[in-house]
Amino acid sequence: MPKLTYLRKNTLAILILSIVFLLTGCSINTGEDENSKKEKLNQEMSYLDNKIITMMNRLNNISFSNYKVISEEVKEEKTGNNSSQDTGSSSESSSKGNESSGQQQSSEGSEDNHIFKMSQDVLLLNSDEQNEEIKWEEIRKDIENIYTVWATISIDLATIGVNNQDITEFNNILDDVAIDAKEKNKESSLTNLSRLYNLIPKYMDSYSEELNKNIKATKAYVLTSYSLINTEKWDEAGVNLTKANEAFSNVITRQDNYPNRELNINRSYLLLNDLKQSIEKKDKQIFYVRYKNLMQELNIIE
Repeated sequence: MPKLTYLRKNTLAILILSIVFLLTGCSINTGEDENSKKEKLNQEMSYLDNKIITMMNRLNNISFSNYKVISEEVKEEKTGNNSSQDTGSSSESSSKGNESSGQQQSSEGSEDNHIFKMSQDVLLLNSDEQNEEIKWEEIRKDIENIYTVWATISIDLATIGVNNQDITEFNNILDDVAIDAKEKNKESSLTNLSRLYNLIPKYMDSYSEELNKNIKATKAYVLTSYSLINTEKWDEAGVNLTKANEAFSNVITRQDNYPNRELNINRSYLLLNDLKQSIEKKDKQIFYVRYKNLMQELNIIE
């Protein structure tokens, strides 16, 4: 009996240790799965962030790079053979004529060619210079790309408990954005794209850490302001920049928690206040320059 009792005690101990090990392993795996899920969602939100902001920038031909590639048409006038040329060059001229026959020519005998070069991206333009067409085709491509990935993103959001109504709202607004692009409606496009972006920090409330969530919230208010000045709603734009400042204050007060980002955080704070002050000028181009500088700085912090 003593030996049996001893064996039972050992067996029980081994069983308990096995259960503890299994439970510990499960909790570790659960934690890893949770972190992987959050990391994937962060990447998905960053994807939406990039696409939506790019589309909104395209509507005013704004680029976050300082230079852009432009195409210029060059016309070369074709001239006939010079009578002073010797007869030995006639076969060479004929050969050149055959080579150029496949090129596009105008009715006046000129050849249309294009050269590409880098041009500084300037936003301070007068009304006569603001004649660059909106690249609607590129915007439509971005919209189709979002449609492609949204099914996966919506499932991921649902698994972390995001309200189904909020997920459906993205679908509805995305349809409106697609219609706007189809009809080339700039005003409505800006409004609906800013509404679309406002859902990103709302989704992030369910899982994200404070820095990324507060940066996205700040961007959301800035983009709403950016959309409002298109229709000269300066007062409403100012109200949204005040809200952006309030959202960013949560980053300022905790900047010690974000090492190596203090300089960019302070720069963003100053640029945000500069943007708010530009509302008083009621000048779109000045607003766009300051908007561009602020958004570039906020992107660095993330």
